[in-house]
Amino acid sequence: MKKRSAFTLIELSIVILIVTILLAGFMLGNSLVSKTYDTINTYISSNIPTQDQRLLKSPFGVATASRSSVLDTLSSAPAAAYSVTKLSSSYSGKALRVRRSSDNLQQDIGFTSGGLLDEDALTTFVGSVSAYVVTWYDQSGNARNLTQATDSAQPTIVLNGVISKKNGIPTLLHDAINDGMSCGCTNYLSALPLTVNGVAGSTAESAGFIKVLFGGTSTQWFIGKANNFMWFAGGYNINTPGGSSTWSKTGFDVVTAIEPSSGNPTLYRNGTSQTLTGASKGLPGTINIGYGPARFQAADGHISELIVFASELSSTDREALESSQMAYY
Repeated sequence: MKKRSAFTLIELSIVILIVTILLAGFMLGNSLVSKTYDTINTYISSNIPTQDQRLLKSPFGVATASRSSVLDTLSSAPAAAYSVTKLSSSYSGKALRVRRSSDNLQQDIGFTSGGLLDEDALTTFVGSVSAYVVTWYDQSGNARNLTQATDSAQPTIVLNGVISKKNGIPTLLHDAINDGMSCGCTNYLSALPLTVNGVAGSTAESAGFIKVLFGGTSTQWFIGKANNFMWFAGGYNINTPGGSSTWSKTGFDVVTAIEPSSGNPTLYRNGTSQTLTGASKGLPGTINIGYGPARFQAADGHISELIVFASELSSTDREALESSQMAYY
């Protein structure tokens, strides 16, 4: 079988065009550039193989112009769902509520017609100062919003007028000190089965404990980093080699943890099943982001999506969800 080259002539031409547009942006202004990006990315999404799309969309911070409502394609309904993109066509609410640093004024930020975070609305509201996330709205319809009332513990979404991004995509940046958000709601993961899916990455490889996603009950449950381990559910379930590759430091990791009613748990990282060193199953109660009960367990990176199911996600649904995430992020 003939090996496929890294880029076709068409794909290479698109890369050259993107570079040209970036240079033109200094003279023509961001509005025209943004519209041209949208046209290019729509073409990429429709005509370029999925495995090459991120190579074309991301080298210069160019995010895709739209993302389909992935929850519409799944047979299982989520118990809670948070994202910087619109996950369901039936969701009519906002994405985030942010606080402006200059005067502490707050405002809801919604989505574009393509289902992405409305960056224009965000930058218009914030200006040249910074903004922090007060509420990450639940798109499942269950009103399980993640919130943070303490100003100093709110994740960053804009820093000095620049939107926090990874791979050209907005993300909630956590400071490795105390940033995090929690759901002040009734426990909804108090029985098996359950599935927890997240899209996150690291700013740096900190030592010790890092709780990227964590349970809200007194029972210890988290996905993150505990020395060499990535997942704890009443017991350590997976060992990452040397603890050096727990989370991507250059982009995003897509992680899905599944605890069935019977049988062993499973964990997938970027669509690949991981070898577990344990078979513990725990009940997190709720899923929160960014830090655990102790402040030394704070996350040191970025989180852009969290979807939780009070069910065992089927292979078909899991693959559809992860494929959407890996293609976009």
